[in-house]
Amino acid sequence: MRKITFLLFIFLVALTFSIFAYEVSSDDAAIWASKAGRGKTSFTFIVFGDNRGTSPARPLPPVLKQILKEIDLLCPDFAVNTGDILVGYTDTPEQGKAEVKEYAYYLNTYAPDVAHITVCGNHEDQVLPAFRERFGKKLYFDFYYGNSHFIVLNTVFNDHKRGIYNDNDGLHTLGQLDWLKKVMPDKQNTTHTFVFSHVPMYSALTPDFGPHPKCFAEREDRDAVAKLFANNHIDAYIAGHEHLFYEEIHDGVRYITSGGGGAPIYAPVTGGAITNTGNGSRAVMEDPALDMNGVGQGYHCNVKFPAGALGIYNYILIKVNGDKVTYNVIEPYHFDYTYKYANDGSYYENMVSVANRTTYNYLAKGLVFIMPGAKKYEVTAHEISWSRKVVLSKYQPEVLEVKNLPNGKARVRVQVFLPAGTTVDVTIRAVEK
Repeated sequence: MRKITFLLFIFLVALTFSIFAYEVSSDDAAIWASKAGRGKTSFTFIVFGDNRGTSPARPLPPVLKQILKEIDLLCPDFAVNTGDILVGYTDTPEQGKAEVKEYAYYLNTYAPDVAHITVCGNHEDQVLPAFRERFGKKLYFDFYYGNSHFIVLNTVFNDHKRGIYNDNDGLHTLGQLDWLKKVMPDKQNTTHTFVFSHVPMYSALTPDFGPHPKCFAEREDRDAVAKLFANNHIDAYIAGHEHLFYEEIHDGVRYITSGGGGAPIYAPVTGGAITNTGNGSRAVMEDPALDMNGVGQGYHCNVKFPAGALGIYNYILIKVNGDKVTYNVIEPYHFDYTYKYANDGSYYENMVSVANRTTYNYLAKGLVFIMPGAKKYEVTAHEISWSRKVVLSKYQPEVLEVKNLPNGKARVRVQVFLPAGTTVDVTIRAVEK
């Protein structure tokens, strides 16, 4: 009986580890980053947010599953969700816990190879104990990853006065604003600084603030924080809250809103319905017949949107390479992959066709095969040319990781180069069985 109890205990411990393995708690982020990012001057991370259901008692949107599957395929060093992972409002404590659990299930089912950091949004603030229990008690924190400083702020301490004030989460000596002034200059010889929060500083919905601002509640607060960011030469402030993609640049700082994780879209697809005049690529004009002249008609949306406020589902792949940073906005459903045989470890040879339907080349580090256990695995990549010939891909794939599974099988993670607008067939073979 004791042996059975012990084995059951070991099983439960292993199961718990597998569930929580890739969720980075706010309380442990600094320790995680110091190990995972040590010595790196080149790495990638993905930012997305606002993936709640349409209303209470509604499920998470299908596009979230697709975004997470694409995140796992691209396999960046880590991913950040800028908040609103659940509905929260009108939830009971039990319902809040259930929503948190549902989101965590999505993370660990569809993007298990990526470390995830989750920011508190106004919807999570309604069920804060459940959020903090799962994702960490600290509501503002920082960490150093490679050559970069990352700062996470809470702009929803007061749901009716959003912004960055001197509120305290109970785990810091200093309130948030004083803490920010202290940690921001402490770059520890880093090259870049990125700041994440939920509420944008420059709003596409309410650029002039007004009675129900979607950005900071007070212009004075926003301007003071923006000055602090500019003086400390941060690279970008990235938020969500507004369900669209939008960017403004002020004093050299990028202010990006990426709230297209699956919640109802706020803006027209074309943003401000700007069209080209035909007199040059930057000569534009309004088109009243296009997308209601850029006026939204849904919840929080009865406004005319500025140019560049795109009503699309989206996530951002950010690449740090030494002193350079690039930002690629990706619309989901532009990557897909299909296995030739069931990916369950039954076959010593399998193939997967991976399509990159974007306009950019990408290096995907998360192509996963479940294979019979073997000492070695060989991988090759082919494409079909426009003359209908099967040709060897210019860049061949590489086995990055092999994890032996308890059932005699193995989980093999492969890196493959995906040229823009191309489908690549990746074949894997188990050799030296």
